This record gives sequence, C-alpha cells and structure tokens, in this order.
Amino acid sequence: MATLRVYLDTRRAKSSGEYPVKIVVNHRKDIMISTGISAFKSQFKDGRLIPSAKNSASKNAILTRSVDKIEKALFDLEREDRLNSLSDTQLKNILTKREDVNLFFETFERVIKTRRAPKTAEIYQYTLDVVREYDDRVNFRSINREWLDEFVKHLSQRMSVNSISIHLRNIRAVFNLALDDGITTSYPFRKYQIKSERTAHRNLELDEMKKIIAYNGKYGVFRDFFLLSFYLIGMNMKDLLYLEKTALHKDRISYNRSKTGSFLGIKVEPEAMKLIEKYKGEDEYLLNFIHLYKDYDGFKRGINYSLKKLSDDQGVINSKLSTYYARHSWASIASSIDIPNDTISAALGHSHGSRVTSLYINFDRRKIDEANRMVIDEVAGR
Repeated sequence: MATLRVYLDTRRAKSSGEYPVKIVVNHRKDIMISTGISAFKSQFKDGRLIPSAKNSASKNAILTRSVDKIEKALFDLEREDRLNSLSDTQLKNILTKREDVNLFFETFERVIKTRRAPKTAEIYQYTLDVVREYDDRVNFRSINREWLDEFVKHLSQRMSVNSISIHLRNIRAVFNLALDDGITTSYPFRKYQIKSERTAHRNLELDEMKKIIAYNGKYGVFRDFFLLSFYLIGMNMKDLLYLEKTALHKDRISYNRSKTGSFLGIKVEPEAMKLIEKYKGEDEYLLNFIHLYKDYDGFKRGINYSLKKLSDDQGVINSKLSTYYARHSWASIASSIDIPNDTISAALGHSHGSRVTSLYINFDRRKIDEANRMVIDEVAGR
C-alpha cells in the first residue's frame, strides 16, 4: 500500500531562499515528485502554504489537485494489481505524467474568474473560446513562437490586428499567472512582439465641444449626460448611471471605478452640480438617467444612437460620437492647455510613474481639481 505526503524539501534552497514543495510517495522507498511550487520555511505548515504566503490559495489548490491525481493513479494501479510489479522509475514516470491540456484551460478559467469587470471577463472568455476552436489540445509547452505565429495567421483571416492583439495579451496573462504559480517555466512572449494598429482618436476638438454645449435640440437629455461625464473628468457611463446618493458629499463625488476598482474623488464644479440638480434621482441613485430605459444596455443603445444623431444634426464630427468621447476629449483638451501628463493620468484614475512608485505617492488632489476647472473654463471660452 503506497502512501503520500506533501513535503518541503529543505536540503537545498533556491536562489530566492525558498525551498521546493514536493509530493513524496512511499512505496518501496520514497519517490519525490516536483510540484513546481516553492515556499519559505516560515510559509509552509502541515503540507500547505499558510494564508499570508503570496498566491497561497491558488498554490494550495494546485497542490490539492496534484495529490488527487496521484492518489487516483495509485488507486487505479492497485485495483489493476500492477503497483507491486512496477519499478520505482516506472512508477515515478506514471505518476508525473501531467494533463497539460486540462492544466492550461483550468488556468485560463481561473484567470477569467479573477477579472473584476464583467465586460473584461467576457473578453477573456471569448479568447478562451477562440483558442479552443483553433487548438483544443493546446498546452503550456506547445504554445511557442511558431504556434503564436500560426495562431495569428489563422485569426487574421477574420479579425483586425487590434482584435488579435487583445487575444494574445489575454493568453500572455494566463502564462504570467502560470509562471507566478509555478505551473510552467515556458514563456513564449519573452521576445515576442504583439502587433497593434493605431486607432482613431475618439476626442472632440475645442470648437466641437463648444457646439455640443450650444446644442438645443430634441436630444438634449443625452447631451446633458455627455456633458456631465465630461465635467466629471470623463466618468464612464456605468459609473455615472449607478452613482449612489451617498457618493456625493458637499462638493465632492467619491467612488470606485468599476473598470479598475481604483478609488477616485472628484470636485463637483458648478456646471456639473447644475446638471446633478436637474436630473436628481428619486431612489438610491444620485441621477435619474437609468430610468429612461429598462436597463443599462437599453440606455447604452439609446444614448449612443442619440449622440450620433446629435453629431449629424450639428455637423460636430464626421465619425460616430459616443460616450467614450467625453473621457478622451477631457484628456485631449487638458493636454492642449499644457496640463502635465502625470496630472492627466491621475485625474483619469491611471497610475502615474512606475507601479511601485504610484503606491507611495499621495497625489495632490488640488492639482486635479485645478486641472478640471481649467479644462471647463477652456471649453466655456473663459
């Protein structure tokens, strides 16, 4: 009867100071099976990584799956009365045979579950479906530069360069997680260039914004929503629609951006406050725009249709105006009046500087408040 345990092999430390976690199968003698996971002595207890260890939940899940697979293999061998006839080398070869295909797709599905924004999760799911359609036997080792090139060639028959680049970046994110969790050492993206095409800027020029402000037609409600988004530094549609009344305190709105989870605080300028008062919500929401349609998708279709008609009527722009233009236009106008890029990035909720530095910088909100006032004054012609 073979037994097994999860074991921290402290005979030789890795360069990081961590030790490899192994599964030890005791048959006639101990057979050590690598898990690809490592840990510091202080992080390992009773065959598991303690909760405070980096990525402990996912690594412990991998250990559990690995133990389950080995136990199942041992059970099958015993049931077939083959276990005692195998040499130690033969037994190790059987037990270390990994289901790479399942592991790749399992990791991909785990990445999807970690995406906070539903839309982002949908995009990752689409990538997973595209990969399955192209190669349903793919694994971490089989995805190399040649595979990526053929994958791109296959997709280029029906997708744009930028659509393909999204799929490649999503696959790269799966590899990054797999590397972090010790699932694979393969990384085909190390020197692989993901191509993309420059897209048309979705921003209005200063004179076009002035035309939007001066508009006085039947699509005025949607014009007001667009302007409110602009006055609130390009707050996206979903965040603006579902702002709760508690988000507004005196002259500031505080909220977590749905797309990234980042916390933002915006000073409400008089132009924005006037619109907030005009479209005051009657329930828990700050604004009543969401009640114009049955649900979010209905409002999205309605406003984008209306903004397109508005732009056609006014001759504002030649391309299709949408709510995205509010955010892009704010950034473009801010840049045109020499507001520093760091201030623009912080205002939009992007990290400025390096990722590490941005954790320690408490960006001066007054700079953002002043920048927004300058942008609004610019479009108002003051």
